[in-house]
Amino acid sequence: MYGLPSDFHEGYATIQNGNGQSGIIDTLGNLVLPFKFVRVNSFQEQLATVACDFWSWGVVNLKGEVIIPCTYDDIGFYFKNGLNRVGKKQEAADCKYALIDTLGKLVTPFLYDELGEEHYSSLTIYKNIMPAKKNGKWGFINTEGKETIPFQYKFVSQFRNDNAVAEVDTLYGMLNLKGDTLVPFTYEFIDIMSDSIYPARRNNKYGFINSQNEIIIPFEYEYVAGFNEGLGFACKNGCCGFINYSNQVIIPFQFEEEGYGPNKFWDGLAWLNYNGVWCYIDMSGKIYKR
Repeated sequence: MYGLPSDFHEGYATIQNGNGQSGIIDTLGNLVLPFKFVRVNSFQEQLATVACDFWSWGVVNLKGEVIIPCTYDDIGFYFKNGLNRVGKKQEAADCKYALIDTLGKLVTPFLYDELGEEHYSSLTIYKNIMPAKKNGKWGFINTEGKETIPFQYKFVSQFRNDNAVAEVDTLYGMLNLKGDTLVPFTYEFIDIMSDSIYPARRNNKYGFINSQNEIIIPFEYEYVAGFNEGLGFACKNGCCGFINYSNQVIIPFQFEEEGYGPNKFWDGLAWLNYNGVWCYIDMSGKIYKR
């Protein structure tokens, strides 16, 4: 008996047997990679990262051949643009990170506290640059390991639409690809993962700004989430609904506060809490209870 498989990537999915070992199957259910690893991540760019005994990490190809030995203490879930992040413990609980290519060759030395956006398990590369943390500060490097934006921030996000969020002294602003400050560091929060305009918090109220620091939607909400598919989630007086880019209420404020839902529309549906029951709604506001 096999355990539940993961989602398919590039025609392959990971699966476990009854002994806690992982392998890989194809879309016909054929076992492509035998059950001999502690963990296997799905294929991406025709490679999969695997954990051997004692949670040391390496890489296999589509034939199941180990092409990068299990010598690392940490590794990104997937390769991105032919690169991955790998970590080696320098002290008891301290990993330093480097970039490797698909042959396992080091692209950078083990210099970094982290590579890729914080809390993500894979590289986040945008136009050849990525977040990196060094000596306790965040900045950006390119795929050759060259510093492109200095290591001077408490936090940085990945880039999206040529903009990134950064934090200085507990306040947030936005940078461009050159490291110029687009939005000054005057906000308590900014979310980069939104269409066109960005959720922000000031004086404990939420609204939306653009990358020119213009206020597009006033700071009048208790909470907002980013726009997706033309609508943005917003909460006022303890109830939540959806607004458009003109701050018009499109779906009435009748849902529970943000809770654990994604709070965004995906393929025309959103997952929200209505009167204590989780349900789908469509973009007309129609509620579909389970």
